[in-house]
Amino acid sequence: MRQPRFEGPFAARHGFTLVEAMIVLVILGVLTSIVARGISASGYRGDGAARTVRSAMQQAQRIAILRQYDVVVSFDSARGRFRVHEDADNDHVAEPGELATWHSIESTVRFTQPAVGIDGKVAAGFAAPASPIDQMPSIAFHRDGSASDAAVIYLRDGSAGAKTMRAVAVTRSTGRIQWYKGNGTTWKPGGL
Repeated sequence: MRQPRFEGPFAARHGFTLVEAMIVLVILGVLTSIVARGISASGYRGDGAARTVRSAMQQAQRIAILRQYDVVVSFDSARGRFRVHEDADNDHVAEPGELATWHSIESTVRFTQPAVGIDGKVAAGFAAPASPIDQMPSIAFHRDGSASDAAVIYLRDGSAGAKTMRAVAVTRSTGRIQWYKGNGTTWKPGGL
C-alpha cells in the first residue's frame, strides 16, 4: 500500500533552499571578516623569525659544548640572514676547512634598531652589543656554553602597517637565550 504524500509547510524536504544557503554564506562571510581583522600575520612572521634565530643560536651553543670549540653566529643585516660558523681553531676567522652555514629569516622581517631596548634604554643597534667578526655583529659560544657577549638581536616585520618587533637575548655567563615580543618601546617575554 502506498503512503499518502503530504504537501505544504510540514512536508518532508530534502536539502536546503537557495535562500537558506545564501543566509548561511552571508553569516560565514561576516564571521570570517571579523576574525580576520583580529589576526595579524606580521606577528606570526616575527615569531617565526625570532624562533629561527633563537633555535640556531641554541644549536650553536650545543655544538660548542659537544665539539669543545667556539661556534660563532654572525648577523648580516643587509641580506637578512645569519651565519653559524664552527670555529675549530678558536681564532674567530672563517677558514675554508671550517663548516659555515647561512640561514635566512622570513622575507619581510629585517634586523633593525628599536627606539627602546628590552632593558628600557635606547638601543645601540640591531645587535647590541655584539663584537664584530668579519665585519658583522657576532656572538661566539664557547666550549662551556657561555657566550662572548651579552647581546640582544632585534627584528621587525617590514610589511606595510606592521608594528611588531621581536628580540632574541643572550646571557653572557650562561649562554641562555630568550626571546621577547614588543612594539619597539615596550617588551614582554615570548613563549616557548
